[in-house]
Amino acid sequence: MAEEHAPSSVHGIAVRLLAAIALFGAYALGWVRAMAVRPTATSSIDFKQTLNEISEMTGLLDKVIDANVTGATPLTTLYGHVHMAKTGGTSLNGLLANKFERVCGAKGYSYDAYADNERAKKDKGAGKRVTGFEWGRSRVKPAVMEMTGYENCDYISHEIDWSFWKTKFGEKRFHGMAMELHVPCRSPIDHLMSQCKHQHKALRCAGLSDEQFFRAIDSCTLGLNRFHSDLLNHFTVKCFDFRQQFTKLRENCDYVSHEIDWSFWKTKFGKKRFHGVAMELHVPCRSPIDHLMSQCNYRHKALRCAGLSDEQFFRAIDSCTLGLNRFHSDLLNHFTVKCFDFRQQFTKYIDHMARILQRRRFESTPYIKRETNDTRNKANECIWNNEEAYAKAEAYLISKYDYYQFCDMCMGSVDEITKNTTITD
Repeated sequence: MAEEHAPSSVHGIAVRLLAAIALFGAYALGWVRAMAVRPTATSSIDFKQTLNEISEMTGLLDKVIDANVTGATPLTTLYGHVHMAKTGGTSLNGLLANKFERVCGAKGYSYDAYADNERAKKDKGAGKRVTGFEWGRSRVKPAVMEMTGYENCDYISHEIDWSFWKTKFGEKRFHGMAMELHVPCRSPIDHLMSQCKHQHKALRCAGLSDEQFFRAIDSCTLGLNRFHSDLLNHFTVKCFDFRQQFTKLRENCDYVSHEIDWSFWKTKFGKKRFHGVAMELHVPCRSPIDHLMSQCNYRHKALRCAGLSDEQFFRAIDSCTLGLNRFHSDLLNHFTVKCFDFRQQFTKYIDHMARILQRRRFESTPYIKRETNDTRNKANECIWNNEEAYAKAEAYLISKYDYYQFCDMCMGSVDEITKNTTITD
């Protein structure tokens, strides 16, 4: 989907400079020819010939400049992202706008994505919570998008009624250009639950007639008018897996980060099956109890430390855990697997990776953290003052879950990255 576009501005300036020098040389050559001979009819013809050579050279230089400064041949197909609600489209639009040129979207444009993040940093520094709810450059009004136009866009992301695509781009009516639409697809039930959460509604599973149950479902749905089967009559329409929208371009990756079932790594990269390239996996490790409490906080659950049988206590622990299926001990059979200290991931770990990964030419600093958990008050967590509950919970986590077993084995060993890394400037 992404085609090569303009080279760097430095390269373009260099090409223009060389072109100007060559053009100046051509004119100088003509002047020398004209002055070096006596003014006869023959010399007049020679001078005209020189002017013709200069004209041809100018035309050639124009083509060279166009090819090197404006970039490769413009796309002949536009790409549209049908932003369905609660499918990660806000992040996808923002990520693409930050990575590529000519991305135009309701959640951000390429041309000011850098500056938009700089403003977000200032807001964060002022103690403001950075969200995508307010109208601005991270949430662009449809009227502003219309006023700006789409002539400078290769990729358009929009959260709007489906008829927009048909009216604006159907039948190649937009400057004769074809458009390919991309639609994110998510498990219907998972998608429904996400929409209910966004609408602050709890879906009852019992005590309702079918009619009441279906009406409750309808009350949760959000923005499903953004897609209609009639789009298939006007565009090439393709789908993509909601869970893999941020990893599609893996062929151009040196570092892959994913929050997905552990089998993804084995299936996609195990035993060098990905273009014959080996992969080293890095696993963040955190104190089991501190990690457990963070998960309980995320799920808005309070873990009781007394008055429960062991079975009830362990069941309460399990109800807090989140995404522990992302690691499995079988990964050790397919990869070199190393660990790093969760508390040092932004210092020692990043310093370690800085010696491996290529730095960006321009970096928006500092990075603004996207909050994914509510503020946690450890003073309200009884486990820190109950040695028996602490020991019981820790032993249970390590005995049951592969992730905690691995961290217990790896931390402090030669495979701990943060143990063997010295921070540099």
